[in-house]
Amino acid sequence: MIQLNTNNSRYLLSYFPEVRTLLSNNNKETMIVEVIETKNKQETLKVKLEDRELFIHSSYNPEREAQHILKKELTQDFNSDTHVVFLGLGLGYHVSQFTKQYQQNSYSIIEPSLEIFNVASDLIQLEEVFNKNVAHLFVGEMYSVRQIVDQIYKESATRVEIVISPTYKQLFSKLINEFVSESKKMIRQKRSELATNYNFQFNWIENSIKNHKHVLNTPNILDDSFKERFSDKPVIIVSAGPSLSDDIESIRSIKQNNLAYIFSVGSAINTLITYDVIPDAVFSYDPGDKNHLVFEKMIDQDKDAIPLVYGSSVGHQLLENFRGPKYHFITSQDYTSRLLLGDQIGKNELVLDSPSIAVMTFQIVNKLGMSPIIFAGQNLGYLYNRRYAQGVDYDFIDSELTEQEVDHAEEVKDVYGNNIKTNIGFNSMRNALVQFASTFKGEYYNTTKGGAAIEGIPFKTIEDLLNDNLQQSIDKKIWPINKKSYDLSDYDKKKEDIQLSYESFVEEKARLEYTLNKIKEETGKKKLEKLFTKIDNELTKFENNQFFTHFIVQSIRVEHDLLIQKINRVAKKETTDKKKEIIQMFRGYNASLTTVLVKLVLVLQEEGILNNGNAKTERNLV
Repeated sequence: MIQLNTNNSRYLLSYFPEVRTLLSNNNKETMIVEVIETKNKQETLKVKLEDRELFIHSSYNPEREAQHILKKELTQDFNSDTHVVFLGLGLGYHVSQFTKQYQQNSYSIIEPSLEIFNVASDLIQLEEVFNKNVAHLFVGEMYSVRQIVDQIYKESATRVEIVISPTYKQLFSKLINEFVSESKKMIRQKRSELATNYNFQFNWIENSIKNHKHVLNTPNILDDSFKERFSDKPVIIVSAGPSLSDDIESIRSIKQNNLAYIFSVGSAINTLITYDVIPDAVFSYDPGDKNHLVFEKMIDQDKDAIPLVYGSSVGHQLLENFRGPKYHFITSQDYTSRLLLGDQIGKNELVLDSPSIAVMTFQIVNKLGMSPIIFAGQNLGYLYNRRYAQGVDYDFIDSELTEQEVDHAEEVKDVYGNNIKTNIGFNSMRNALVQFASTFKGEYYNTTKGGAAIEGIPFKTIEDLLNDNLQQSIDKKIWPINKKSYDLSDYDKKKEDIQLSYESFVEEKARLEYTLNKIKEETGKKKLEKLFTKIDNELTKFENNQFFTHFIVQSIRVEHDLLIQKINRVAKKETTDKKKEIIQMFRGYNASLTTVLVKLVLVLQEEGILNNGNAKTERNLV
């Protein structure tokens, strides 16, 4: 057990209890740590690890070294919003220097060695070295590197910089390389998620509003009647990866002999039509305004007798153009249906938004109890320098990869154990499939030759599946049409609630704008602090308003998240600085809010969810 001085023990118990518990239960020693007096009468640490002896800090002047470390490690882009990760604490000279020099910045500390932390805790007072802005303290092997990265980047929406103590680069090179690598992956992932949210945040809400009438008049594919129909039936989820062409004749045979359901996802319908293989259904969920073009060939060739299974937030143009039978599933992005249909959408009927329609369909067929579930054309990587299988060609996106895409590709293992090129989008899809395979625990196979290996979904050629698993014809019953899934007895009452919530929100928005104007005019410190509190209270009212939470905030989620993060940061600043920043950040936020409010009201009125032309509220919109 590691003994801590009383002050440090109390500090850790209050702020980092997991570290305190870890130290209390640890008896291992992997390195010898010695305290050495430096030339300028300060202290440093010398560690002995196997055949090496290294100083953690300068043996001459640790404080001057700390200044040099910060100057060298912090980039030109460093600012008051930057979150800093210190890889290596030692005796905390560089952390002390940082907290004195940059009092507004948040930071996290990773000390890989329990022994170094133990010795340091006898020599320094943690409460004096750290300040209130320390977000995380990780010591020893509390978590995996990936878990540490997840925690830091999950809570740090601003830019992150890493400060690495020189000796730690030698002592813990493997951990540091892994941390830097995982950080880069996390940054790419966050950028991708941010871009997706920014590009589609209004589309998701607009589509769910415009599609709602179709939802009310089409069957939900996850109704019990469909579960009875599909339970224990084999299904092939056909994607448009380049390897699809290798399996197409086997898929034709499976369809002709009714050995499994053939569900086409996304662009795969164009390859199937090219080869004259008609699937049992096509699935779509993409909210983009070009998504309907994926099905242009199918519609133009009068193939739209094929059932379309659509996510309720799919691009509304598809439902307006598609003439054939339609079936829906409610996506987690559809706040309109979730609000108006309420408890009728059970937890098991909600399909979580995912990186691809293949992943969404994987959720659906698992919920339907289908088995085995087989993937074809699910490359999740590059093959033949193509994005899609033969037969998939669009004016708005190239099927062939560009030289730049190939050069910037990542590498993963394929089903044969070889390295193949992929990208962050494909990796995100693969990880989602791995996650859902682990959750549902069904019988799964991946037939994609040369595709990325998917943990939990073993590779098996489609030829072997035909020999071993798909030998018996199944009875494919006709899908019911014109079946409605919801009880609308209290539907009008819920629309009235939305109307009242909307009117209340418009009044709350006007009060917020009035308070912001008062802040601009006010100069007294005490009065400003009262107005800041009033702003907080008015934002709380926003958060409790149904119209705001289900429509507004979902349409400006990027701007809203950014506002909340800025508010948390600005709360720590002095009153005069706070005034300037609050005015600035609310100016941009309110402009976005007003723009989207006008658009939403128009769409909601067109769809009959809001009343048309309420004079009391219309005059307050702009």
